[in-house]
Amino acid sequence: MQTDFINNMTHEFKTPLSSILIASQYATSQEEIKNNPKLAKYMQIITNQSHKLNHHIERILNVAKGDAKWIELEKCSIPLKDVLELVKENTLLKSKKNVTITIAVSDKINISADEFHFNNILFNLVDNAVKYCSENPEITIKSLETEKGITLSFSDNGSGISPQHIDYVFDKFYRVPRENKKEIEGFGIGLFYVKKIIDLHHWKISIKNNTTKGITVSIFIPKKMFYE
Repeated sequence: MQTDFINNMTHEFKTPLSSILIASQYATSQEEIKNNPKLAKYMQIITNQSHKLNHHIERILNVAKGDAKWIELEKCSIPLKDVLELVKENTLLKSKKNVTITIAVSDKINISADEFHFNNILFNLVDNAVKYCSENPEITIKSLETEKGITLSFSDNGSGISPQHIDYVFDKFYRVPRENKKEIEGFGIGLFYVKKIIDLHHWKISIKNNTTKGITVSIFIPKKMFYE
């Protein structure tokens, strides 16, 4: 049943993605777009991100099947703040909500990680924070350095997670029961994918409800895996 589900989902992803690529390539060639720098920039983002998604969709869906052995991490030195700023820009462009994202991270920190998967998990966490907030989403991203390593935390003002469900959010296909579940798209593989990539990097991830509202997701990266 899970195999059929994944195969169907792959088809459902690729069909609209092909239409997006065709439409964006046509739009990019129009004089109105070429002569407007801002529109040209937006169309370039659409085209680039669509190509990236099309190229990597099979890789991500393989993780959903539970087969992570195929992943070979290609680690490099990644400027943490620059990546977070890119995630912020893409989130603000994508969301129709009035989103506020505050980044309190040193611009001297470089992470040793797989760039593609690292970008994915950061965007996934920020996107979830926006998705599961019915009000104006407010997201704060902080870094805390100690002798042992760095903790990167993502705090939001969303609806939080019931105690009986919070221990299962990283399970494959698990979705927390919510009143507006039909309004929020998802397959229950986002946080499962995040946890898989965190484990492959030998990092640690945790999640907790805030004392007021929303949740905080924390990623701990050992000292030897990041550089200043």
